[in-house]
Amino acid sequence: MMKTYQYTHLLPVLEHAVTDLEIKNIPVIYDRIEQLRQSILANENGQSAAQIQALNQMLVLYMLQHHADYPREINTLVNVLRQLQRPPV
Repeated sequence: MMKTYQYTHLLPVLEHAVTDLEIKNIPVIYDRIEQLRQSILANENGQSAAQIQALNQMLVLYMLQHHADYPREINTLVNVLRQLQRPPV
């Protein structure tokens, strides 16, 4: 289970993602990223944690379905979101 805390450190990555033209062309992913960004800005930590999990699952599924034809920014997002799920060593 993901820890619930303030996720403001994700904002630069999310803001970069929503400006990526390739991601803007995938409305379902763009909308999910924007919802998470708004949730973090509103400091809704519990909702943000659930949205992070859902976004991560959606991104991984998209990557699997579109093997070599997905925006590279998606890979960056997945890596950042995975770091949240791993406990610090």
